Amino acid sequence: MAAWIIPEDEITVVSSFKIRLTAPIPPGEIITLRLEARRFSPEVGVFRGHCSMNGKTVAHASLTIAKAKLDKYVDVPW
Repeated sequence: MAAWIIPEDEITVVSSFKIRLTAPIPPGEIITLRLEARRFSPEVGVFRGHCSMNGKTVAHASLTIAKAKLDKYVDVPW
């Protein structure tokens, strides 16, 4: 999906984003999210990774994205 420019009639949709905390994260702290592609095709990407704070892993994450045609969302009441 990132290997080329997405055509004007398509968008990238985040279909799932999950984070499971394994340690407390105080308000205002900055966390770093690192993701690795587990499955990647021109239509769908599945990523897994972890979040760290000051070099310590504080969460595990997964992200799924997909391409969709814009006309699918024409009549959606936003």
